[in-house]
Amino acid sequence: AATSGVQPAIEALYLPRPVLQLNEPAELIIQVVNQGASPLKASRLRFSSASVPATAAAGVSVPGTTTAESANDEDKAAEQPFEIRSKYGDRLTELPIPALFPEQSLRMSLKVTGKRKGRVDIKAEWVGEGFSVVRTRQTVCVDKPNPRDLCTGVDGAWRFMPAPVPLQENNDAPLEALPTKKSSELPDSYIGVTAHLPRPHDFEAVFEPEHLIDGKPETSWSGRAHATAVPGSSDWVEVYFAGTARITEIRLLPYWRAEGFPADFDIKARERGLWKTVQQVKRASLPPSAGEDKKRAYVVTLPRPVQADAICIEATRFTPTASFFTDCATTYYFRLSEIEAVDGDGKNVAAADAGASAKASRTFRSYFNSSEVIRDTYGELYDLGVKWNRVGHWGDWTCWSIVERKKGEYAIDPTTDQAITESVKNGVNIAYCLCYGNALYEETPLHANPGPLWRHGHPFMGNGGPTKPESIDAFVNYARFVANHFRGRVKWYEIWNEQNSWAWYGSPPDPKAFGALLR
Repeated sequence: AATSGVQPAIEALYLPRPVLQLNEPAELIIQVVNQGASPLKASRLRFSSASVPATAAAGVSVPGTTTAESANDEDKAAEQPFEIRSKYGDRLTELPIPALFPEQSLRMSLKVTGKRKGRVDIKAEWVGEGFSVVRTRQTVCVDKPNPRDLCTGVDGAWRFMPAPVPLQENNDAPLEALPTKKSSELPDSYIGVTAHLPRPHDFEAVFEPEHLIDGKPETSWSGRAHATAVPGSSDWVEVYFAGTARITEIRLLPYWRAEGFPADFDIKARERGLWKTVQQVKRASLPPSAGEDKKRAYVVTLPRPVQADAICIEATRFTPTASFFTDCATTYYFRLSEIEAVDGDGKNVAAADAGASAKASRTFRSYFNSSEVIRDTYGELYDLGVKWNRVGHWGDWTCWSIVERKKGEYAIDPTTDQAITESVKNGVNIAYCLCYGNALYEETPLHANPGPLWRHGHPFMGNGGPTKPESIDAFVNYARFVANHFRGRVKWYEIWNEQNSWAWYGSPPDPKAFGALLR
């Protein structure tokens, strides 16, 4: 409800820990911005509870609420469901906001404490001369979070799980859990999944944080994907030096085409175990050319030299990048190729060769489960009654280019091999996809530059189906080896995963070429 030409906005009202625990303070991040062309005068931010019931929404029970507790509802109604305090511990109902210049933003970290169990709606109202802007954040407050009691709605907000409704009307009999059987206890069926097989490590080593200090402009690190430019959360990377150095300048080498270069970020330095912000950068930008061919660094000269044994780059405003194939909308990332910290002698002390190491808040490894998650959870298939697992799709160590890494030499990774044995032993049949090309025999020409993720994300990226006589014969040999190796364990095979993706990088599907391979 802005007037007088001003354009204030509450960009983020964010809870890093999305569910509140009763009487335990949690961080609340708020970011406001002046998006208009005129300055905003000093204003204020008010906090209150949106108009919601003291417990949960109608028809939803609050776990842990007893009849005795309900008797005190009238007394509880007078209480605020939460309280907000500053980082210094002062209780707040209103917070002063200083004057903001055009495009200037302000990020604040506060503490919120749930005071009673139930649904909580935090209302932030930013009020100033000629405007009033409101944003709310919905969550719940519980004694202890229990995943079985909570869920998220279509808006992403956490809420209590709706009470179960009997399928039969007027049936007052108590609900009983259905008995379950393991896969090995069930006859064959069509119930199956496409779960990745355990593997020794992940393919997605493209974006590891050590690439930030390896001295190679072509390698990169990437944080996680975000749905908006200012989600409220931050991504950070830290570089630890071999010793204390006098830092005068920070150089950030951008990712491919400068995509994912942070618009707003803080530079922090650590001395004697304490971190402090030494520079804040707002609305940074680089042209795509800065991330192509000979990359051009974004240079930040510090106001004064600082003694530090580590630096941190923390991004709070992200920029869009080219969509990954599983992205359903525009996504925002923090991505860099190199971080350099220059000392008074012009030496880069943030280099692996100089003894530095790197760590990141989060690393993007596509949208697949990590090898650790797969290892820890794959065995649960055997208890779910699943009778089939279709393997060999993107990410499994069963594809041609993994099985045959040198011409004529074939091997199945022991971790994957054992997983197939254990699956069959526990009553889960394997449907094995024989798929993806192999650059040892035939490479699919690129129709465009797809970037580092596409080119290096997987060893089989870019390898379309075999079309030449030699490569077709080689694929048949790969299939023969796999069938012989898994004789007695795998009975069903499929030629290719998603046959319409026979050709990659923009080439149209080729049914005739696929048919030639089948013959």
